[in-house]
Amino acid sequence: MVERPPLTDISACSGVNSSRPIWEGRGELNSPAGSVRPQDGEASGLDPEVLHEVGRIRSTVFQIGTRADPSVNNPESFAVILFFELSDGTVVEVAKVDNAEHDEGTVHVDRYYRDVGADIKDFNVDVDGLWEGEAYLEQHWQQFAQTHLDNHGRAARDN
Repeated sequence: MVERPPLTDISACSGVNSSRPIWEGRGELNSPAGSVRPQDGEASGLDPEVLHEVGRIRSTVFQIGTRADPSVNNPESFAVILFFELSDGTVVEVAKVDNAEHDEGTVHVDRYYRDVGADIKDFNVDVDGLWEGEAYLEQHWQQFAQTHLDNHGRAARDN
């Protein structure tokens, strides 16, 4: 299991721009209002406690945002999201690891990079918690990001 030390000051984390967080003023990621595009019916929200850039492909900046309830130090529920932001502020999710409950299980990957019509839920993933989910997305971000760009360009996946 991958464990990170407790975070007490997010501005002390490398890669976090405390002067203007990417989520500032945008509300919930799956909110119907505003410029944020929902990816599915899950209320994951992108109000991350930890945010960092993982890399760039074709001038598109990909980031990972991590949020947990009640906190990253004591997560009961969590979501780790690989995403990019368009110039108009629209956030496009590429992949998400979370522990929202489903009939098939709990911890899973939502694979928004897949072709339209393909099953996006993957419950057969060796991830048990928040930090393992973050490590999983960090390990696979280039594959997921490239596949998303190939399948959907810089648009959100149509369900």
